[in-house]
Amino acid sequence: MKPRKPRDPNGLVHALLYTRVSGAEHQKLGLRLDVQEKATRSYAASQAGWIVAGEYQDMMTGQRDDRPQYQEM
Repeated sequence: MKPRKPRDPNGLVHALLYTRVSGAEHQKLGLRLDVQEKATRSYAASQAGWIVAGEYQDMMTGQRDDRPQYQEM
């Protein structure tokens, strides 16, 4: 099943951008938060009708689902 894109009454998509790194090792591999932010913002901007409704980021392992910003999102 494809994820449903939430739309407002005007047909716009409200996008939530999430970036995460586990720590120093990811930073060395070029997976820095600033690089991810640029990529997610660029992608959202390239989609017709998308509005960035929020941006979230964590510096924790992805194996944990209690990441603060992930939960906020």
